[in-house]
Amino acid sequence: MAIITFSIKRAKTKFATISILTATLPLITGIMTTNPAYAKADYSTKNSANHNYLTITEKWLDSQVNQAFRQHHAPAYSIGLILDGRLALNKSYGVMNIRTGAATSLNAGYQIASITKTFVAALAAKLATENLIELDAPITKYAPNLVFHPDINTDNMTLRNLLSHHSGLPRSPNNRKNIRVAELDKLFDPTIGAAYNTKNLIQAVATTAPKYPAGKHYHYSNYGMFLAAYILTKASGERTFYQALSNHILAPLKLKNTFVRTSSKRDKTMATPYASQENSSLIAFPNQSKRHVELPAWRFGEVTGALGLTSNVNDLSQYITHLLNPSDSSKPLNTKAIETLFRPNAEFIKDDTYLHTIGLGWQIREFGQYGTVYSHGGHNDGHHAYIIFSRSKKMGVIMLSNGPHNINKTLASQTMLRLLQTFGKKQSASPST
Repeated sequence: MAIITFSIKRAKTKFATISILTATLPLITGIMTTNPAYAKADYSTKNSANHNYLTITEKWLDSQVNQAFRQHHAPAYSIGLILDGRLALNKSYGVMNIRTGAATSLNAGYQIASITKTFVAALAAKLATENLIELDAPITKYAPNLVFHPDINTDNMTLRNLLSHHSGLPRSPNNRKNIRVAELDKLFDPTIGAAYNTKNLIQAVATTAPKYPAGKHYHYSNYGMFLAAYILTKASGERTFYQALSNHILAPLKLKNTFVRTSSKRDKTMATPYASQENSSLIAFPNQSKRHVELPAWRFGEVTGALGLTSNVNDLSQYITHLLNPSDSSKPLNTKAIETLFRPNAEFIKDDTYLHTIGLGWQIREFGQYGTVYSHGGHNDGHHAYIIFSRSKKMGVIMLSNGPHNINKTLASQTMLRLLQTFGKKQSASPST
């Protein structure tokens, strides 16, 4: 299939816990202005030469996170560095909850929002390899009872369209609603989505008009991913997308801390989501303080394909290292499935500037002299996530935080560059700062 171009103008180490905020301290001014606090650092690399380089990289990372704390005020960061196709460093900084002052654990969970889309794509690649679906067949083949809006040409609507954001569907279905948070009404206009179920999706399919004809334009669409996940669920024979994903992807990879939040049962392991005065959607704060506002985590219904997963560094590193180490016998995704996942489908250009290429779910771009990298971000109210990796170098960065600013993409990209500069070429001299 031709690419479409769219133009649209270690060794274990002891750990220290530094008390940063007391349970009664509501202000964030001055948070983390000297040495960053960390709950624990875990090294997995056994190579002594790499360990020396990693130590220097870790010191550099500490300084970058310290700067991020000063400028952007996220209470917590959890970061994973992947080297040689496996997790080399898992480090957590800051506090899970400002009121309790509990240090961020290595297993802290974050809602990864749109990174969920890459899991939808992984499921699609697996089912395609098993001949349970055809990526280029009309989606009505797998959901013949769905009644579509009359302006949608279902003959041209395929799973490949949906998974690469050129289905022509709008960003959200017309019946998606945000929940109100009574205690925040005077402060915050949240985008916390109400739980969305299959009945809601079926209604949306019949009543939501397309924005463009399928296959003609790039338009990022949560709705399209909801629909893709629904189709894949039908094709797999499962009742819900989460069941299909669990059986085909999460359980085989032993991702026990990756789940859809439908209740508060597992919230004790999750970093509390926060907004602050610096959010553009916040209206006012008492006395113009820079107080954090604790937000409710999103709760999901049956339809979760666009943004429903919670995860942590350890699980996400297992997921990425699986993608970095394919073989004909690897499970759940073999070499053919992984190549299907990363095969370029479309290039996107805006104002004559190339932005990126997209595979199934993953964004693909060139990273200067270091070649191709793959990435995706995820953002909701109070949680941010970003993953970037190089298949050829078998390196990657996982960046998770629970604050008001999306600094993750910038910080993860800078860290990826540091890894490539440090480990991407053989060095005979001793590492230096």
